[in-house]
Amino acid sequence: MLPTFEEVAVEALGLEDERQLEDARRLELVERRWQGGSLPSSARLGVAFASLTRLALKGCGLVDLTPLAALEELTFVDVSGNKGVKSIAPLKTLAKLRVLNAADNAIGSVADWARDNRNSALCVLLLADNHIKRLPEVEDGALRDLNTLVVSRNKLKSLNGIQTLPGLTKLSASRNKFTKLPDDIDRCAELRQLRVAYNDISELPPAIGKLAHLELLDIGSCELMDATEALKPLVTCPWLRQLTVRGNPMYASVPDSNDDDDSKNSKAAEAANRAIDKDILALLEQVEVLNTKRVRGDKRKRRGAKKHLTYEQRQQRKADRLQKRRNDGKNNNNNKNSGKKRKQPTQSSSNNGGKHERRGKKQRQSAGEASSERVPMRLETSDDVEQQAPEKKLSRRERRRLRKQQEQEEQQQNSGGGDNSKKEKKKKKKTKKSAVGDVDTNESKNQPKKTQKPAVVGGDDDDDKAMDLDQLRKRAKRKKKQQAKHAGVVSVKIFNNNKKKKGKQGKDGGDSASSDAIAATLAAAAAADDIGTGGGSAWD
Repeated sequence: MLPTFEEVAVEALGLEDERQLEDARRLELVERRWQGGSLPSSARLGVAFASLTRLALKGCGLVDLTPLAALEELTFVDVSGNKGVKSIAPLKTLAKLRVLNAADNAIGSVADWARDNRNSALCVLLLADNHIKRLPEVEDGALRDLNTLVVSRNKLKSLNGIQTLPGLTKLSASRNKFTKLPDDIDRCAELRQLRVAYNDISELPPAIGKLAHLELLDIGSCELMDATEALKPLVTCPWLRQLTVRGNPMYASVPDSNDDDDSKNSKAAEAANRAIDKDILALLEQVEVLNTKRVRGDKRKRRGAKKHLTYEQRQQRKADRLQKRRNDGKNNNNNKNSGKKRKQPTQSSSNNGGKHERRGKKQRQSAGEASSERVPMRLETSDDVEQQAPEKKLSRRERRRLRKQQEQEEQQQNSGGGDNSKKEKKKKKKTKKSAVGDVDTNESKNQPKKTQKPAVVGGDDDDDKAMDLDQLRKRAKRKKKQQAKHAGVVSVKIFNNNKKKKGKQGKDGGDSASSDAIAATLAAAAAADDIGTGGGSAWD
């Protein structure tokens, strides 16, 4: 016993219960059979498949399509290959229908479907392999969105009726029985592809030359006798790129046998056909593909797909192009301002495994580096050029020297500012005692070491005395280096870490006991013996 239509649908969709069919969106059945062989009633079908939008019933032996009118949400219907469908009139009430495929059936007329048609959203209509004898004239605005019509392999004796479809872009009417094209075919102003092969067409109407968007024309295996006279109307079709005319009587037939006589005849026929092709190409200079063979132009399409895109796609492409132009303009302005491209910093590999420091925007601004933001272009003066000149990179020795100078200036400011504040507030004198130890490596060990008495800083000439102490320290360091070079002895480095302590002592009033202890320590270090000769010392 055959299952019901609902059971077949549940099995095809992989559902568990018929109640789940209400949420189904798509249903495709190919060569399936069910009880009765026909569709359920409209009420039953409308309740069971209320949300269905795509329906395909291919080769299911249908005869009547009336119940499908209850499925108001349908946008795609495929009832091809049923052989028994004679009319598609029940589907004319589906307002949301966009694609209708009723090919390979027994449809003899579509006049009843075109009358009072409400398929306002229909875009594609496929009616090939039927028994249609004439096309109906559609009311103005009834099928305004229809752009593809396929009526091949029917019994059409005329194409009258396509003039009422102004939005038509693709028409396929091959293998029918009409002898000419409509004289007012130019009313289909948007027509781009026209296939009318295997008909009895003997001439082309002059109106076909007014199809400004025609890109493809297939009139092969028709009754065209003279190439130059029959194809003259196509000269005014500027976008005609593909033309098929092979199979017409103007071309000589090429024998297929392998006899010597036939081979000679075939070569002669091929030469004559090539001559005809040359005449056609000389007449129609815009054609690039003749008889399915590319004869000129590159393989890419010269004409863009601008008019084949939807409105939203064209708007999006315009926006993308505008954004690209803006970006190119910004890049050009930036190149003019900068003069040359900045090199991106490269991460150098370190054998010690050091980590590369990454600074953020705030850190770069605080460090004095250039901001990543672009500055608008302005006229440059000589002062700007001098200011924008790149700074010379300092060596390590110069950076160390500048650092020492800054430390000395800070020390002088601290010492001088402290004395002045004490004079103004407490009106007391401060004293600073400091000593510089010197290690003499050239003198023999028997001779006593000479120590320098600590210099007393105080009174009104504090700034001058501080400068003298700094000079003494520098002289002592230079003397150590010279002695170490001549004698080859590593001198003792006295790390003078008591600078901060001196500043604090100056602020506190200059403690004499602490200064005496520091002087004694320096003197003892200066009087100590040299540590090691040659090589590195323990202090290093």
